[in-house]
Amino acid sequence: MSKGLSIMRQHLAGRPGLGRGSWNHLIMKGWHPQQIAALGPNTGYQVGEWAQSQMDQYPGARRNVGQSGLYNLMAAQKWVGKGKTQQEIEGYGNYLSGSPRGQASSRSGWAAGFTGEAADWITNRFRTEPTQEVDPWREDFKTSMQDLTNMINTPAVDPSKTMPGYSKASVVGGGGTASMKIEQKGRRSKTDTSQLKRKAWSMPTTNTAAGKGGGSPVNI
Repeated sequence: MSKGLSIMRQHLAGRPGLGRGSWNHLIMKGWHPQQIAALGPNTGYQVGEWAQSQMDQYPGARRNVGQSGLYNLMAAQKWVGKGKTQQEIEGYGNYLSGSPRGQASSRSGWAAGFTGEAADWITNRFRTEPTQEVDPWREDFKTSMQDLTNMINTPAVDPSKTMPGYSKASVVGGGGTASMKIEQKGRRSKTDTSQLKRKAWSMPTTNTAAGKGGGSPVNI
């Protein structure tokens, strides 16, 4: 015999049957109508017509409560499958937690309205992972280091491909050093080699044959 059935039988002791008077007596003791509908027919007491009409209002009692006198695992899984929230399901447990059967369990609060198996399943089903506290300073430092790493790993850009008029280094002279120069776009000049030729100079000659002191002009 289940614990719920045993307790109800004790509360019905000495009564002629399970009629209106016995029903009200059980309600006064703290039993929920669903528990009476689930356990009453199995107490061994004759169920009266009026009491039966009350039990018929809870057609799911025998499945959801059963002989345990508390909501079982099947009921909990059914409610979750229907999209019931944790608060709603725990609220159902509160309906039975204050009953004689709920008080006889080793649990407290809403869990006392469920069997131990159902209560554990509900707890695990809605368990949430603890939120890890974030250190703002540490996060800012990690972000700065990542930005620096990205800058270091970024390939260098050839300025000659992005800056108009920019040319790469050139070597000046045989032993010169590399230098950078900026040329204005469209004004690049050519070297006139003819201007770099050295002009010939002729030594002045004296016309001694003339004997007049006159000289020939300098040939340039």
